[in-house]
Amino acid sequence: MNIIAILVMDFFISFIGNALPFFGEAYTVYASLTLLGVKSSTPYVVLAIIVTAIGASISKNVSYALGYVLRRPLKKTSAVKLIMLLSDKAPLWRW
Repeated sequence: MNIIAILVMDFFISFIGNALPFFGEAYTVYASLTLLGVKSSTPYVVLAIIVTAIGASISKNVSYALGYVLRRPLKKTSAVKLIMLLSDKAPLWRW
């Protein structure tokens, strides 16, 4: 299989895996298995590490940017108002 196609798939899997909660480590398993499947050399392994790290970091930055952009519209929802009210009355750091 073409190493470029593998790296592109590794990038997309790491991007999507980091965008979803609780699936952040799954892309490392996928990248490891694909690299083991093609018996790649050390430069390809390093390149796969760099590509998956870039995909993961871009995904986290997109998630943080979406959270920042949606902060104002979400403040107006009833669920967020309820959470803010409950957190003001009973802070988590006091037992």
